[in-house]
Order: sequence, then structure tokens, then C-alpha cells
Amino acid sequence: MNGVKHSFYPDYIIKFTDGKIGIFETKDDNDDTEKTKAKAERLYKYIKSKNSEEKNIFGGIVANYGDEENIYIKINNKEEYTTNASDWIDLEGLI
Repeated sequence: MNGVKHSFYPDYIIKFTDGKIGIFETKDDNDDTEKTKAKAERLYKYIKSKNSEEKNIFGGIVANYGDEENIYIKINNKEEYTTNASDWIDLEGLI
């Protein structure tokens, strides 16, 4: 941000039994701060660069959706981060 390099330590890195690696940063679904936007967009670029090296990585910003009885997790893994729910997809579809 603002031309200054910052460290970024994602909340979760998970290796799945099929060999996929998931990198996830958890946030509130309405978090539209510049810091979250920067993390999301940098993570997208990192994953894209690693997959061009034939790595099997996916991830992004994840958040809870639904109500108290029907909680599900959605992920924003787009080049440009947004809090618009239609730009997020169900995480279950990627696993």
C-alpha cells in the first residue's frame, strides 16, 4: 500500500489429499478496506504466478454467508477484489 512493501501472512494454508494447496485469508464479507483489497489482489497474482509454474494452488479471501442455521463459506478469488456477493463463489465448488 502506498508504495511501501508489507508482509502478508495468510490465515490458513491447507494441503488437500489430492495435492491441491489452498491459501485463505478470512475476512468479514463486507470488509472493503484498502488493506484487504491489497491482500486479495496480491494473493490472486501470487496464485496465478505459481500456477503458471504448474503448481496446484487456489485460494482467496473467504467469509461466512447465510444465517445462523445455514452458514456457508464463499470465496473471492478474482483479479479485482469486491464485496459484491455476486462476485463471490461457494468455496465448496473449488474443493
